[in-house]
Amino acid sequence: MKINLVSAGRKCFLESDSYLPILISIVATICLLYTYPAKATLLHVNAQATFNNDFVISTNYIPLGTVVNASVTFDVPPGLPATPATSGVVPSTGTFEWDNGGPQVFTVTSAQQVGAVDTGLVDYSFYGTGPIVGNYQSTLFGITFDIGTNPFTTTSQLADLLAGSTIDSLDMQVTNINDGSEYGAVLNANVSGAVAVDSVPEPRTLVLVGLGLLSLVYIRYVSRGQSA
Repeated sequence: MKINLVSAGRKCFLESDSYLPILISIVATICLLYTYPAKATLLHVNAQATFNNDFVISTNYIPLGTVVNASVTFDVPPGLPATPATSGVVPSTGTFEWDNGGPQVFTVTSAQQVGAVDTGLVDYSFYGTGPIVGNYQSTLFGITFDIGTNPFTTTSQLADLLAGSTIDSLDMQVTNINDGSEYGAVLNANVSGAVAVDSVPEPRTLVLVGLGLLSLVYIRYVSRGQSA
C-alpha cells in the first residue's frame, strides 16, 4: 500500500500528543540562536613587502631589500570600526617569513586592531614569537589596510570593509632581549596582497539544518507508526 508521506506526516504530526513539546523546543532553539551575538568573521590575508628602512637596528635584523611574506588568519568581531579605534586581542594564526641567509619565521598567535585614521587606514598588530638574531628578536608585525573610506563615519561593518580593502604597508617591531628596548620599522616598498573571507558555516545555520532534518525524521517515524 502506498502512503502519501506529506499528508500522512502532517496528519500524524497534528494528531500526535507528542508534537507540542518538540514544536516548543524548535521554536525556543531558533529564538536563542537569533538572540545570540553574531559570530566573528574570519579573514585571511596574503601580503608581501620589501624592507627598505635604513634604521641600523632593524637592518641588523632584516637586511635592506629583504622581501617579507605574510600569511595570516584572524577574527574580526562584529561591529563598526569607528570608536574606539582599537579592539581587543583576537585569535590569529599564520606567519611572517623572510630569508636572512636562511629561512626566518615569525609565528603569529593573536591579533589586535591598534589604530585607524580618517583617511581610510586601519592598523592591525600581530603578536607572536620571532627568531633571535644577535641580541634582537621580532615581537610583532603589523599590517595596515586601506579600506577606502573614513572608518569613523561609515555605517559598514569592519569585517566587510577589511574584506574589500587593499594592503597599504607592513611593519615590524624588534626588541633588544638584553634591555627590553624596542625599535620599529616600516615595510612599504613593492607592497602587494589580498584579503579574503574564510568560508566557515555559521553555527546557527548548521543547527537550523539539523532541526529540519530531525523534524523530517520525526514525521516519517510517526507516519510509519500510524500505518502499521
